[in-house]
Amino acid sequence: MRAIVLVSMLAAAAPGDAVAAPVLAAAGDVACEPGRPSTPVECQQGATAAEIERARPTVVAALGDSQYAEGTLGEFSGPGSFDQTWGAFKSRIRPALGNHEYGSSPTAAGYFEYFGAGAGPAGRGYYSYNLGAWHVIVLNSSCTDTECSDRDLDGSTTSRQLSWLRSDLAHHRARCVLAYWHHPLFSSVRMLNDETGIRPLWDVLLAAKADVVLNGHAHNYERFAAQNAAGAPRRTGLREFVVGTGGRSHLAFDSKVHTSRFRDDKDFGVLFLTLHRSSYDWKFRTVNGKVVDRGSARCH
Repeated sequence: MRAIVLVSMLAAAAPGDAVAAPVLAAAGDVACEPGRPSTPVECQQGATAAEIERARPTVVAALGDSQYAEGTLGEFSGPGSFDQTWGAFKSRIRPALGNHEYGSSPTAAGYFEYFGAGAGPAGRGYYSYNLGAWHVIVLNSSCTDTECSDRDLDGSTTSRQLSWLRSDLAHHRARCVLAYWHHPLFSSVRMLNDETGIRPLWDVLLAAKADVVLNGHAHNYERFAAQNAAGAPRRTGLREFVVGTGGRSHLAFDSKVHTSRFRDDKDFGVLFLTLHRSSYDWKFRTVNGKVVDRGSARCH
């Protein structure tokens, strides 16, 4: 019941909304191994947590790899861990699975035990919820039909998950739809670009006229133009934000996807999305409190 109440909470008022618009904060690739010291270039999970605490968003989307290195329950709660930083607002977190959550268990047992009901049905890793006028979908890009592992997967989706996604979209016909999971389809990190196993998710979401996709995995921030699954700009395409800036470390860009519109591989920070009835605003705020990317767009 507590999770339902939190998702229904109202955040800062926005012009044109009949009621206040909720705010979703998002970042992935968060907490170093417990006890590892914080430096300017790694283990900044405390700083990103402080930024979220200051903003007091309605919901926090943890975009996978929340706790390094193996995602055990002990790591989640050790010194300097996810629980000791982001755990301050655990009741507002709606997490997604990353590959590191499977590091010590083929069922991501530590992740599901730590997050409990906030992570959706145990063992599955995909679920949905409503946030204001928006429908929000959380998916699992780290599991195949037969196994899960700690490999850096090319992003894979199960037939069961795709069937569930089609059904969920058919039963929730909100004008504005946002989805998030760990592995991005597009990234200006060459080895991560074009994670082909993710394409089926994009195809289903595009057919339903969804609006926004959030991912982690690449330890940087990147915003793309609305595009289709082949990477062609489309007014009715999905706008992807990669927000792997939760604190663990940085990953430098070594290429540039032609639909990339903003890139930052030097800052840790959090993406804040204000979800209006038929549009959304975004701000990427660094741990220094500086907004380095912002904008707005209408839903399809």
